[in-house]
Amino acid sequence: MGRRVPTEETDSDRNAGAAPRRLCNKPQGGRIHRVVVESSPPHVYGMLTPPQHIQAEPARGEMALIRIDRPESWPEGLKQSLKGMSQLSIDNQVRTISRALKRHTIRGWHCTRLTDTEVNAIKERGLHPPDRETLRWRLEEVAENGLMAKEIRDRLLAENSASEGSRTGKIWFCFDQPCKRDEGAVGRFFSHWGGEALYGHHEKDSVAGPILAQIGKPRVIEVEVPVVVIDQSYRCAFRVRKQWLEAGEESLGTGEGFDSYSVTPISPDAINKIVTYPERAFCEITGCSNWRKYALNNE
Repeated sequence: MGRRVPTEETDSDRNAGAAPRRLCNKPQGGRIHRVVVESSPPHVYGMLTPPQHIQAEPARGEMALIRIDRPESWPEGLKQSLKGMSQLSIDNQVRTISRALKRHTIRGWHCTRLTDTEVNAIKERGLHPPDRETLRWRLEEVAENGLMAKEIRDRLLAENSASEGSRTGKIWFCFDQPCKRDEGAVGRFFSHWGGEALYGHHEKDSVAGPILAQIGKPRVIEVEVPVVVIDQSYRCAFRVRKQWLEAGEESLGTGEGFDSYSVTPISPDAINKIVTYPERAFCEITGCSNWRKYALNNE
């Protein structure tokens, strides 16, 4: 069980029947450091739709970036926590690392397809865990802009999995660059708009499928995600442990990546950049130039 995260519920949330918002307290006792983990890609998309902005983690100016594959560059506090670990059981090693990582962030990538309006909203308000109301807002937005007939909008709103446990309230990230993944593990995220909770039901539909394939553009959102808000953060601790042990043997290796999610809103300050196909940065992050099944050259 992870540390309990405080929640805040507004009057509008109660009236709409929405789940309480989860907030991330700023860790105490020093600077927050960024940790770049070489790992895997994202799944579903969440955007902050409420008018109020929730600061989910410290401002970027308070963070220091380090590379997970360069242990010699890690902060001394983290190094000290890792030294002498060999005398501990593996479980205790992971617990020690988990405690040390609570004041760090790791770089994650969220692969999706967004309209320009959605990109601007993310830049202004950040990312928010998605739910059915988020999907409703997005569908209404594209319908009002003439990108979808209202009849199709109503059908899509009725046929989706936005309320399912694996989808709702979770912002998914991969913690290694998507280019390290096989095309089949990444390309689908860019092929249709609306996130897996929506296009998973309609991408093969002869009417809705082509519509979703034309809305928005392929995007990658690069984020510095606080370890404390990541579900299954022990996987990050395992990754750091492996890298530290391999570094001691002068064999860095590449390690395994992992996917996970945050149930906490991500502020604009934590977003490094949003890149769009066919920008060079997008192609470098995704490796899409070598794709076949999900080739993007028709965008």
